[in-house]
Amino acid sequence: MALNPISEDLDPLLWAKRPRSQCALSLLRTGAAEGGGELATILSSHVRDGVCDESGKLLMRWDGLRWVSLAADRERYAA
Repeated sequence: MALNPISEDLDPLLWAKRPRSQCALSLLRTGAAEGGGELATILSSHVRDGVCDESGKLLMRWDGLRWVSLAADRERYAA
């Protein structure tokens, strides 16, 4: 049995692929603007998939299991 480091299977860009906050999305946009090719690809897929809009507003966040609409979050907490 080989000993593998714990981090071997971890994705270092998971925070970008599944943003949980507007702050994470802002960091993704900054990285993409500074020439991060993979970050730019991730950002464009988020715009295409409706996770955020082109202006950088987060529309859906990852809750650990699935994408959650921020509009639904606002309605739930407003009641």
